[in-house]
Amino acid sequence: MEQLLAKLKAIFDAHSITDVDMEAIKEDVVKLTTAVEQEKVKLINKNKELLGELKNQKEKVKTLELEQQKIDPIEYNRLKEEEEQRIADDPTGDGKKAKIDLESYKQKLEQRHNAEKLKLEADLKAKDDILVGRDVLINNMLIDAELEKQFVTGRKVMDEHRVMLKGYFKNQSFVELDGDVRDIYIKDPETGDDMQITDFFDSWKSSNGAKSYLEAENSSGSGASGSKKSFTKQKPFAEMTVSERGDLFRSNKEEYYRAKNGK
Repeated sequence: MEQLLAKLKAIFDAHSITDVDMEAIKEDVVKLTTAVEQEKVKLINKNKELLGELKNQKEKVKTLELEQQKIDPIEYNRLKEEEEQRIADDPTGDGKKAKIDLESYKQKLEQRHNAEKLKLEADLKAKDDILVGRDVLINNMLIDAELEKQFVTGRKVMDEHRVMLKGYFKNQSFVELDGDVRDIYIKDPETGDDMQITDFFDSWKSSNGAKSYLEAENSSGSGASGSKKSFTKQKPFAEMTVSERGDLFRSNKEEYYRAKNGK
């Protein structure tokens, strides 16, 4: 305020204006400044008041939304029957208006129910898609690991053929759930039969077609010669050697599955 008065005095002096009552001007400026400050305080207080009202309105809307979510369909049906009875007793009374309100109430119920149902269905589909994707990934990992295991079990598949054979056999392989257990099967390319992957490789490694892909047998090993003669139908499947299982599968598939299933 002092700066304002100093500027005014400088203006008056510059224009040779005399007989100016600076004290009176100072009083007027003080009054004006005070009035402005008072109006400013009023505006600030009004703004706070409006913000408080807005907050209250938001709380009311939130409360109404929560109340709407608590609408009970059973209570709605009871009210509807009551109002319909009022209409029947007095068709020209307010019952008609009440019925219109109830129909609107019912529509809101249905809309909310449908919206919740759509949201749940979308959530379930999203979760199902995630589970399906994980299942595919898990199954592929299990098949890859099992093929690698079969390539180095018993007579080993030569390194230079593993990539090609893995791609070929993987296309024939699939996983089936047995409770919480995942069993790996492979479709025999020659017979079209579904076999457990271990049984398939037992048979395949004993076949003539697999010889060019396998490492040579150790001369010190037990060998497979004469294994067919030593096999009898009464011998339990679990006690058969790899060669015996392969020989049985090629010679008598029906007997192979009978022995395998313990029948």
